[in-house]
Amino acid sequence: MKISDQLFERSCGAIVFRLFGGRLQVLMVRHYAGHWSFPKGHVEAHEADEETAVREVFEETGINIAILSDFVEESTYEPRRGIEKTVRFFIGDYVGGELLPQQEEVSCAEWFTPEEALDLLTFDRDREIFCSALLHIGFAVACDAEDEADSVSSSAPSSSLSGSGVVAVGQDTLASSAVLERSHDSRQDAPAFHQSRPCDRRARDDTFTLKSHYTVEELLRIMRFLRSDEGCPWDREQTHESIAGNMLEEAYETVDAITSGNKEDLCEELGDVLMQVVFHSSMAEDEGHFDFDDVVSGICRKLISRHSHLFGDDHAKTPEEVLTIWNKNKDREKGFDSVRESMEAVSRGLPALTRSLKLQKRAARVGFDWPDARGALNKIKEEYGELLEALAVRRDIVATEANQHASGNKISEMTKSQSILQKNPNENEFRFTLPAMHVQSDEDEIQQVDVEEGTRTAKNPADDSDSSQFLYSAKRRAVEEAGDLLFAVVNALRLSGIDPETALAMSSEKFIRRFSEVERLALSEGRKLESMTLDEMDVLWKRVKAEE
Repeated sequence: MKISDQLFERSCGAIVFRLFGGRLQVLMVRHYAGHWSFPKGHVEAHEADEETAVREVFEETGINIAILSDFVEESTYEPRRGIEKTVRFFIGDYVGGELLPQQEEVSCAEWFTPEEALDLLTFDRDREIFCSALLHIGFAVACDAEDEADSVSSSAPSSSLSGSGVVAVGQDTLASSAVLERSHDSRQDAPAFHQSRPCDRRARDDTFTLKSHYTVEELLRIMRFLRSDEGCPWDREQTHESIAGNMLEEAYETVDAITSGNKEDLCEELGDVLMQVVFHSSMAEDEGHFDFDDVVSGICRKLISRHSHLFGDDHAKTPEEVLTIWNKNKDREKGFDSVRESMEAVSRGLPALTRSLKLQKRAARVGFDWPDARGALNKIKEEYGELLEALAVRRDIVATEANQHASGNKISEMTKSQSILQKNPNENEFRFTLPAMHVQSDEDEIQQVDVEEGTRTAKNPADDSDSSQFLYSAKRRAVEEAGDLLFAVVNALRLSGIDPETALAMSSEKFIRRFSEVERLALSEGRKLESMTLDEMDVLWKRVKAEE
């Protein structure tokens, strides 16, 4: 059914009772999401609600029932955005059959006492409906632990609630007692479920309650439930793409916890990373691609196959030899036949410093490396000079363009002659060859440009102004030289045994610490940083630095 943009779904089910050994029992099913409820399913065309309830109970559990009395209760929720689902529950009386859960629908089915059922139900509305059904057939049970004593009818006999699970309210409150006894007198010896099809009773625990300890299986069960129709709308709507950034964020926060040395934070952040693994695994399982067990199996196989010095024929005595064997096995597993394939496999999603470090290590495996850090340090000087040249050319082009625009002319022939624009005869690609020139400081920021692999394709000069083309090429050259400089710095740090990400992170923290102290000193003098000159702030900066 659809009204406007809102979709409506309707399902029907039954709360099925039986008397077994003189005690009332209720039929419950456990869904693959991990939670327990009563049998229910979608209403089919031309089918009455009561017929749906009878059919669904049999299809999910193998139990035949008859609808008892005129009891009807409804539960409404939104399984997905824009969809409103209503479930109608009837009271069912056990007629016959043995429990044979349909594995495509539910993972388990079992008879419970009403008290046990209340402990297992996840939703408050389901508890309310269940308590209402119990009262309707003439039984009362404590539906609120805090009011347990008051919730039992005053007319109830003095039998123990904990001993019997239910308390009879009276034989004349409804025909229920007579109906139940008539329905079950001939079946007092009906087989208990645990005798015919055992159910894993470990699932009848407090998974969905707050406690001090949980298992991995419980984590998986909670996530399945959150993404089920009866779970959380937000969790249900997520995709791999929508939460991809969360994985990166949680990984960074884990690194922060490691750096800080706070073990409690580390434990929490590792849990957040694990949650992301479980989340993505659950989505993949719903899509039929893989599940959490496949993820675990994959990493176990990898650990065994790559530690071939322990589980194979290779030999290693030092960490360096182990790493060599690991990389050899990895390349073999990935099917890499060249260094190029190995380099291209380095994730582009890594931070740029980390990715450049890994690329340099891949090249170093085949001997393409400096003998020591001295060569890399000299390369830094070279790249620094080239960056200064690129910045100077860019500055001159900007200044010349401004002057020519002021006089109403395009960029001058003199400016063009300062840079040689080379064109690939086969493609519309342009590159500057920079001349040697006097270098001055550049007051403009290096603007970020979107650089693809290889040479950036530009518009044909005939289609755009010469000045725009020159300015674009100058910006690109400056960015390339800045990248080369950073790459050279990473190389020198690698050869010096320094992790570039760690070094830069430490410098960032140091900058925050020093700048915060500069601000504190300024405020102690009754001044705000916004009102101070650069020279005045620099005096405080040098003071803070000297005192560290």
